[in-house]
Amino acid sequence: MDNILNRLESAMINQDAAELEKILDFKNEPLFNNNHTATLCNLLSETWHARHEDIIMTLDVIKDPKSLNALVTSIDLELDYYTGNEIPRKVIWALRSINTPEARAEIEKLTRSEDSFTRKHAFLNLA
Repeated sequence: MDNILNRLESAMINQDAAELEKILDFKNEPLFNNNHTATLCNLLSETWHARHEDIIMTLDVIKDPKSLNALVTSIDLELDYYTGNEIPRKVIWALRSINTPEARAEIEKLTRSEDSFTRKHAFLNLA
């Protein structure tokens, strides 16, 4: 069985932010694959942790088209801890990495965002 997947699912069930942080450590990055997409997408919508940027970057590495909706939805998450612009930028990078017609269409939609930062980065990443 997949140890990373078991740990991700356990962290999600137990809402264990410390364990999630350990799992998402950059040293584990090569261990992630499409088998982890669904759990990572579920974690991306959760608000009990502060690892959204790491999850987005992990999905960027995986490049699974099944993560499109979760990535796009994460731009509008209301997170108590978050005050920056990194989530939209990292989502755009992940969409660019996925590079399907649907992912490119999502970047195109983001060029019409009300947020000027998101709009700018979407324009910069149209390919």
